[in-house]
Amino acid sequence: MRAIVFCVMLGALGQAATAYAQEKGDSGVVMGYPTSVGFIYHVNDRFAIRPEITFNVVSGSSETDFSSTDGDTWALGLAVSGNFYVGQWDKLRSYINARYSYNRAETTTLNTLLLPLSDELESTLTSNAHGVGGSFGAQYTLHERFGVFGEVGAAFSHQNTRSEATGGRSNSNQFGSRTAVGVIFYF
Repeated sequence: MRAIVFCVMLGALGQAATAYAQEKGDSGVVMGYPTSVGFIYHVNDRFAIRPEITFNVVSGSSETDFSSTDGDTWALGLAVSGNFYVGQWDKLRSYINARYSYNRAETTTLNTLLLPLSDELESTLTSNAHGVGGSFGAQYTLHERFGVFGEVGAAFSHQNTRSEATGGRSNSNQFGSRTAVGVIFYF
């Protein structure tokens, strides 16, 4: 019986590998850099949708002879991309990527003067950023359940920031290059 199982397993391993193009309904987990975790769903063999999430929490403190500062920052980012596949060569596929992103961050700072009869000053800074981008990418399927991708392109974002302590507001625009690499685990 062991010999039969061994022969069947050996035969299965010896079969010729086929090219695995993702088909309609294929979905998986995406892990990328810059740091993000997402999901990919192939609507059909020419288009996939890829939502992503990023988050970051930072806490710190500093102290001098006359003051101390404690600060906390949290940031949450959501993005959705559409991959339009334009070419295929065996296990390698190229695509054009369109992307929208939204990021929100809040920083709370508590400043304390280490002098008698001094008050604490707390300030909160909130920022929201909306961005759009486009890139060219390539995806290589190493196994029917595992692939890698890389993309390069450009992105534009608009950010507004508001200070609760002063009521001040600021706006900024940013345009620049965008790159990403990652892995996909299909289930």
